[in-house]
Amino acid sequence: MKNFCPKCGNSLKPNAKFCPKCGTKIESKVSPRQNITEQVVQQVPKKPKKFKNYKAFIIAMAVIIVAIAGGFGFVIYQKNSQASKATSVLTHKSNKAATKKTNNAAQSAAQSDNQSASQNDSNYSIDEWMLMGYMAYAHDNYVESRHISGTSDLVEDVGEDIANSDLKVDKNSDTSYTLTNKFGSVDVDVDSNDVKVKADNGDEVTTDKDKLEDTFSSYKGQIQKMTSYIKSGNSDSKEDNNENTASESKSSIPGDEGMFTVPTAMQGTWYGYSMSLQVKDSNASVEETFGKHTVSSGKTTTELRLQSAKYSRDTVTRDYVDSQEGKQVGKETENIGATYPISSGGIKGFSIKGWLQIDGGHQYYAPYTLKGQPVVLSGQVQNYPEIREVLWKSPELAKEYKNTKFPEIDELNKKFAEN
Repeated sequence: MKNFCPKCGNSLKPNAKFCPKCGTKIESKVSPRQNITEQVVQQVPKKPKKFKNYKAFIIAMAVIIVAIAGGFGFVIYQKNSQASKATSVLTHKSNKAATKKTNNAAQSAAQSDNQSASQNDSNYSIDEWMLMGYMAYAHDNYVESRHISGTSDLVEDVGEDIANSDLKVDKNSDTSYTLTNKFGSVDVDVDSNDVKVKADNGDEVTTDKDKLEDTFSSYKGQIQKMTSYIKSGNSDSKEDNNENTASESKSSIPGDEGMFTVPTAMQGTWYGYSMSLQVKDSNASVEETFGKHTVSSGKTTTELRLQSAKYSRDTVTRDYVDSQEGKQVGKETENIGATYPISSGGIKGFSIKGWLQIDGGHQYYAPYTLKGQPVVLSGQVQNYPEIREVLWKSPELAKEYKNTKFPEIDELNKKFAEN
């Protein structure tokens, strides 16, 4: 539809704002429909423009984040570095102090060990350490062969074996020994802190001295008695370390060769029943006490002295016994027993008779082991020993084995007769 100037009626071009003829301003007329459409179009929200440089935006943000993180990291690094330096200084000082303290403690411990070793060595002789080390090594063997039940039995059995020469001790040097029995030999070396035992078969046992002392300190007296055989140089010694030898203890009594020392394993009191191996209904109890140089039965104590075999054979005759000199000697020796060591059937014992006794048997004693227990064999000697009683370490054991016949005692009596 054409538009015309409202003033001059001149034909106008579409959308003309002024009349080209008269110059009148032309106001546009919009139809209601067109107006509504334009309003709707204007009310519709425009879509946001997309960010054309999206990648650039991401990169920029990343750079900013890295920069911020780097800044924080640098600050933290500076703080940590300073703290690390401080810690390093403190740690160095602490380690230095700790090292010094550790070294001092080690030196103190070493000094303590040396003092302990020195103290141990001052408490025991080398011979005693050797015996304790050997017993620690031999314990299992004695349990198996002797059926011992504790350390007390072990000490008694080893002492008995040494006294009987079943265990021989040879001293090779101040600290080295060789011990031999029927099963073989072992070498024993005593060091500053321990005792080493090495057997023929290559077995070797090393025992710390502290452990040895803990185990055997209660038996120091018995162990000291064992050392008498070692100091004398052999197991057949008849004197303890602290006593004079037999020759040095001679008296003025005719035929006296000096004191006889009872084997260590026999010293003490023993109990039994008279003739218990032969008379099954016997109730007569026996109690014998052996000292170092004596034997006591009831109220009678007999001093044991070695007698010269030549004196007994050539001098002690009936004429001599009836002589004035003989009667005087008889009075002087009323409580002295003429003692003779006897080795027979693999058993080492001794016999006792009156100093001027001519006829009759001699009393016989020997240490032994029965039922895993130390015992004293008691009997008579005519031409050879004959065992008649077994004496036990306690009345209870004596009662337990009262009237018991032991086949091995019968075998021993046969060996005595054969020898």
